[in-house]
Amino acid sequence: MLYNINISPRIFSRKKFLKTFNHKGPNPISLPEAPAIVINKILELLEDGEWLDLKEIAQKSQLTESKAEMILNFLNKFHFIELDEKQKRAKAAPPLLEFLKSVKHIET
Repeated sequence: MLYNINISPRIFSRKKFLKTFNHKGPNPISLPEAPAIVINKILELLEDGEWLDLKEIAQKSQLTESKAEMILNFLNKFHFIELDEKQKRAKAAPPLLEFLKSVKHIET
């Protein structure tokens, strides 16, 4: 299930998303899909609230580990997820889990 999170282009844009990673150059990062779709896939993987290894997140979202790690760092920066950098794993933060539950409730 993809969450239909409407993100205003003024608030969230590819340029701002890429700038978060401090990349420079004409094509700083290539993703298999639009950033919002990639983020949705990762959020979907973490929606149960359990820890998930970086390798599994990367594999299931069809990203390299380094790209998955950059996106996880972005999500962590804005407190959507919790990161265990030592064990290279992530889980959804409690406020995000509450939000996802409310979205599911509205959709059903």
